Amino acid sequence: MECIVSYPARVLSVINIGFGCVARDWMGNFLGAKCSFQRITVDPKIVETMSALHAINFGIVGGWSDVVFEGDSLQAVRDLTKPPPHLQRNGHFVEAVQQLLGSLRSSTIVHCPREENGVAHCLAKEGAVKCCNVVWFEDPPPLIYNLLVRECVVPKP
Repeated sequence: MECIVSYPARVLSVINIGFGCVARDWMGNFLGAKCSFQRITVDPKIVETMSALHAINFGIVGGWSDVVFEGDSLQAVRDLTKPPPHLQRNGHFVEAVQQLLGSLRSSTIVHCPREENGVAHCLAKEGAVKCCNVVWFEDPPPLIYNLLVRECVVPKP
């Protein structure tokens, strides 16, 4: 199965950080979504890299083997696509991401402007606000349905 997973992070306060992922096939059809949160205080560079880690884990759990990961932090995408050594402050997370990517048959990490990533941002906000960890497969949750209609194709209810 080939898919695209979009992943932003949303810092709602100094302690609640929300992560959101949405997976689509190459035609734009909804495959799955995830929102989660963590209570931590870290800098944005680390949060964006942790968001990629959440997205890749979601891709592995979803069973997708050929995946394009879209992130809205250009700096994080650059860090994640650089070869080792990773001496920057998010280096240990970068190495974890690259190690997980090795478990997929094919993967790419690309930059996606925030404006084109509304569904994943909505999920990240939901995770931060409600302090929840939820995964959906096949049927999208109501909170993102209208955004999915605008951004891609959704299954008929």
